[in-house]
Amino acid sequence: MAESMYRTILKRQPGNVDALRLLGNVLRRTGRAEEAVGLLEKAVRIKGNVADNQMELGSAAAAAGRMDVAVAALQKAIELKPALADAYGRLAHLFLSSFDAAGACRVLEDGLTHCQGDIRLHKAAGDAWLTRGVAEKALEHYRQVLAIQPQAGAPAHADLGSALRVLGRLDEAIEQYDTALSTQRGLPNALAGKAEILESLGRTEDALALIEPAVRTGQQVHPDCALTFARLAKRSKRYEDGLRVIERVTKSPSIPIPYRSMASMAMGELLEAAGDCDRAFESYTEGNRLYQTRFEETGYVRMIDVLLETFSQEAVGDLARSGSTSERPLFILGMPRSGTSLVEQILSSHPDVFGAGELTEIPNLAMGMPDRVAQQGTQDAPVDEFPMGVVQLHADSVARLTSQHLEYLDTMNQADRYVTDKLPNNYLYLGLIWMLFPQARVIHCTRHPVETCFSCFATRLSPVHGYANNLLHTAVAYRQYRRVMGHWKQVLPDLQILDVPYEQVVDDPEHWTRALLEFCDLPWDDACLKFYESKRVTRTASIDQVRQPIYRSSVKRSDKFGHHLDDLRAALADFT
Repeated sequence: MAESMYRTILKRQPGNVDALRLLGNVLRRTGRAEEAVGLLEKAVRIKGNVADNQMELGSAAAAAGRMDVAVAALQKAIELKPALADAYGRLAHLFLSSFDAAGACRVLEDGLTHCQGDIRLHKAAGDAWLTRGVAEKALEHYRQVLAIQPQAGAPAHADLGSALRVLGRLDEAIEQYDTALSTQRGLPNALAGKAEILESLGRTEDALALIEPAVRTGQQVHPDCALTFARLAKRSKRYEDGLRVIERVTKSPSIPIPYRSMASMAMGELLEAAGDCDRAFESYTEGNRLYQTRFEETGYVRMIDVLLETFSQEAVGDLARSGSTSERPLFILGMPRSGTSLVEQILSSHPDVFGAGELTEIPNLAMGMPDRVAQQGTQDAPVDEFPMGVVQLHADSVARLTSQHLEYLDTMNQADRYVTDKLPNNYLYLGLIWMLFPQARVIHCTRHPVETCFSCFATRLSPVHGYANNLLHTAVAYRQYRRVMGHWKQVLPDLQILDVPYEQVVDDPEHWTRALLEFCDLPWDDACLKFYESKRVTRTASIDQVRQPIYRSSVKRSDKFGHHLDDLRAALADFT
């Protein structure tokens, strides 16, 4: 009825801005975002100085996947009306969906200077900082939610629990989860978070007892609870129970596609553990089909071409480098699923190493380099985007970028000698890392090519790894990765790199633990061999591996999948 009314108005008054905006809102909410964008762009052309018009355009453009238009419109809305809290929230969501948690944090902190006391922005800021890996800042914002609104309820206490869990303050986290569950007994993220802690403490049966009532047959199951139960069921070898629960998620059309994709991957893991590899492969394939991301081989290869041309043998001698002697950032990288989590868990069990997990700060620094340099005021002219812009950087700009990164590490930990960053695809940014941190140590994790690529395919990776949904695309990415690493070793001979072969770590963990500690100039500590006893929270796909002694089931895993991987083996034949 509303749509018909607005269309009638527009027939009589084609330039009625209010009708254009309201009809655009209806179209966006009913899944016709592209049509909505057309109407809203017209409204903005007629009256672009109205914040509500710009915000509605930003929302519609985001729904249509036109991120540049969305960001520009929301930024304009904020410029026109700095106290428009919703615009900050929507803009931050766009940054998070593009895996720019740093950008989201900047937007939300700016929003809170104009919208003081807005609990929605505090909640969003807490989520963004937690995503960025800075749990202390997340904790501050979650506490502000309760300080402003003490009756915020169970979800606010569950958020506090999540931040405390990441900080390793497990007793306090359980207290917050219990507070949440005392008023909202079935709150999914509180149940899942507490179960995660119990499992990390070796109390798998207690974790199952907590989560199992939430997944009983005959009641609606929340996907967070189902996924947690499936992982625990696999750990306890209750494969059939796990499959019964997770299948309810995969077969429910009302559950959002991302959850159904994750459930299909979890089903694959259960079936594989139960020995049914044919059905497991079907489940992995379905999970990837549901979670299609864009990957264009020609464009990807060209991106690598540009990277290597920028950091050519001839060019690197002219690049500015910082004078920093800091060894604090310890980079653990390689293809995803190559053993980075295992290596980090071994090292972070040492008292002089803080395991920070997968930090996106280096890619964010690279992608946001023009803006960051402009904000510094260290150069007269703007710089180009990465990688070409590195050629234009002055030494003082590089030094400031280095200082900013060290300050960021200090927000997570100030006491330990090393802070690890195990973001696998930092291998793409080793040239930049070499410029920022001349003394940095780099641990390069390697693994058999077929095992690496299949494991990427059989794991729900972030959309940054767009190749992972297709086995042959993983082979393309692997080939380029090998090309990049070979290039760095050739043109950056003074970069300290230790190659760590996953299969050899599994065969002789003590030898490789000693090699890792020696490379990092750290004294021996027995705790590193008992890394699985660490209470550190792990938030990657390798969570099971780092919570038990080293096992061999992931070595030659691909053999179990026989003919399903013949094309992948052929594509990687020259590496095997």
